[in-house]
Amino acid sequence: IFMFRQSYNQRSNFTHPRRRQPRPLATSLLVRKAVEKPEVPYEAKHKFTDFLISSQLQRNIAEKGYSQPTPIQDQVIPVALAGRDVVGIANTGTGKTGAFLIPLINKTFYNRAQRVLIIAPTRELAVQIQEECKIFANGMNIFTTLAIGGASMYHQISSLKRRPQFVIGTPGR
Repeated sequence: IFMFRQSYNQRSNFTHPRRRQPRPLATSLLVRKAVEKPEVPYEAKHKFTDFLISSQLQRNIAEKGYSQPTPIQDQVIPVALAGRDVVGIANTGTGKTGAFLIPLINKTFYNRAQRVLIIAPTRELAVQIQEECKIFANGMNIFTTLAIGGASMYHQISSLKRRPQFVIGTPGR
């Protein structure tokens, strides 16, 4: 009876005398200690000039400032150029966009009937992919269209009527 007359804050500290209280969790069982591993620099197996891509695309890559492929590019581009499916996972800023755009642009350059649809999760990423695509496809008569929300639908529809080789967009649009 006394317990019910106490204020709410005082009752929250009350422990039942017959109930077993849980032991505190030992966090040391859940966390592993960090082990320092010496980072081994990646040695590229290829150069951009080794890839069987058009000479204009190779010039655009050189103008972009790429001299050596990054690890993701070195491993993905040859597989994609061979026409096989690839799933590439790498950190931000490692060149994933170039790894998938270079083979797609090359394939589209040699077969103008090819059409590419790239779906990005965010508008910002879609814009970044389009900018990279324009740089790599400079002077190759390959055209891109951006289809994202928050931009003029009229402009996007008129751009799609030109039948671009690359349509880059977000799921909502």
